[in-house]
Amino acid sequence: MQRRSIVFGFVFVLGLAVIAWQEYYPSSGMFEAMGMTGPTARSGRQCGHWWRHSIFGYRIPLRAMVCKGPHTYSPGERHEEEVSMDGLTRRVTSAQRFWSVDDSVGWVRQVDSIRQVFAQRGARRAACARQT
Repeated sequence: MQRRSIVFGFVFVLGLAVIAWQEYYPSSGMFEAMGMTGPTARSGRQCGHWWRHSIFGYRIPLRAMVCKGPHTYSPGERHEEEVSMDGLTRRVTSAQRFWSVDDSVGWVRQVDSIRQVFAQRGARRAACARQT
């Protein structure tokens, strides 16, 4: 009887830990720097895994996870946000923000402000591999 209680308790606590980890979304300063809703990947977004179909027809979740939203498609405006993260480690791998503004001057001003915030936080530009 004692052994069953210990096993049940262990399985129960393990299940709670797995559920808690599935609901954990770390915060990132990248969202604030880009003008995105935040502070976590799930803030105002719907999250889900990419799926792979196996031979037997069962769906298997991949590690890649995407959080999308909010979407605004009013006349003359567009605003979308997308955050990709590793579903196992919960590390943010990329963040994208699409938006429209009234004119190109406003767009350049917003892009420059994002670059300035990243530079202030010590970010460096990614170097692309050169084609040979």
